[in-house]
Amino acid sequence: MAAKIEPPVTLADKLKTQSGPRLGSLLFITVLSLVIGVVMWWIFADLTYGIISLIVTALCLALLTPTKSWRGHFLISGDRQGFVKTLKLSEKTAIFDGSNIYHFGLKNGIGKKPLEALVQELRSDGFRLVCFFDANIYFTLLE
Repeated sequence: MAAKIEPPVTLADKLKTQSGPRLGSLLFITVLSLVIGVVMWWIFADLTYGIISLIVTALCLALLTPTKSWRGHFLISGDRQGFVKTLKLSEKTAIFDGSNIYHFGLKNGIGKKPLEALVQELRSDGFRLVCFFDANIYFTLLE
C-alpha cells in the first residue's frame, strides 16, 4: 500500500512558533528572581522584602523578555516580498543557502562546482529546489 502524501504546507506554517515565552526564558526569570529575592531577604533580614523583590523582579523580567511569537522567525520577519510566507513545501522540497556553498567553492579554488554538484544531485533525485542567495552575490558574480 502506498504511503499517503500530505498536501504541501507553507514555509511560514513550518516556521510558526508557539505562543508565549520560551522555556529558557522562563527558567532564567525564575532563577534570577529567586536569587534577587534571597539576597534582598538576607540584606534586610526581613522575609517581606525578599518576597516583594522576588515578585517585582519576576514581573520586570517577564515584561522585558520578548516572546518568540512576538518577534517571529527571522526568515519571515525579513520577507519583504512575501515569498517565504507563501512558499509551498512538500516532502521533496530542498531549501539551502546557495551563497555559502558558492563561497565555499571560491575559497577552495574549485569555483561553482560544489553548487552545481548539489543542484544536479538533488534534481536527479526529484527534489524541488529553493536556493537562497544574499544580496552580495551579484557583486561576487561580476568579479
